[in-house]
Amino acid sequence: MNTHQAGITQRVVTLRPEERGIYLMTRKIYQECQELKDVRAGMVNFFLQSTHAALSINENADPTVRTDLEGALERIVPPENGLQQSRLKTSLVGVSLDVPIHNGQLAFGTWQGLYLCDWTGKAGSSGLNLVVTLTELESAQATRKVTLKAPRRGCHLVTDEVAGAVDTVSSCSAGLLNLAIRHTSASLTVNENADPTVRTDMEAALNRIVPEKWNQEFFEHTMEGPDDMPAHVKSTLIGASVTVPVCEGRIALGTWQGVYLCEHRDVGGWGSGHEREVIVTLRPSRSAPS
Repeated sequence: MNTHQAGITQRVVTLRPEERGIYLMTRKIYQECQELKDVRAGMVNFFLQSTHAALSINENADPTVRTDLEGALERIVPPENGLQQSRLKTSLVGVSLDVPIHNGQLAFGTWQGLYLCDWTGKAGSSGLNLVVTLTELESAQATRKVTLKAPRRGCHLVTDEVAGAVDTVSSCSAGLLNLAIRHTSASLTVNENADPTVRTDMEAALNRIVPEKWNQEFFEHTMEGPDDMPAHVKSTLIGASVTVPVCEGRIALGTWQGVYLCEHRDVGGWGSGHEREVIVTLRPSRSAPS
């Protein structure tokens, strides 16, 4: 199915994993969604119609990241949860992703790719349906790149930096602002903007959920240090993309909400420090000025 209306193109892509596991699907998307290559600036939403599989963005090179991630989620949601294990994993990881498009390409970072996480391997001949909704933007000026620098590993409030990245936000009466981080060992989320202990407690909780001792127990992707593979797992749990509403020229967060950059590495990817690149994309409503 392929439909087109007022700058929006939608199609359903059928994914057929051979067995349970985590699969890199970026190439499949480019093969099935040829219309991507004609979009100068836009956004695409991926929505997986499943309760026993999920979508994530993570490492596109070393396949041991995918097997390690699968092993980590088995420990986070252990088999004794029975039939609901796959559904719990799906709720943790999620079935919907927003990704910016730039010059005909998904605006992923160098090492990012789209993952299909099939927890059961029971999709059968019917496969799993992925709804791909592409929105083309009228102006490339609605997209900006911002570099965020965390002072250290942990969760950091970055609301002002991302909200001010696109000049036209202040003149937008209604729309959506997408934030997409281009790294696989950091993530973005929305949480408490006032008490800083929330951020330190959140970092401590993540370290308990994904302990570094797993490097000695079963992780294979260990060449970049003890904080690396745990960072990939945390990135999948928290997410690489956040979309927030824009109302009357401001991002419409709640009173106590703020945008967090969650830096999961001690020294950043490949020892390059904590500079993280985020793509900020404004999608004004068709009737709203941009």
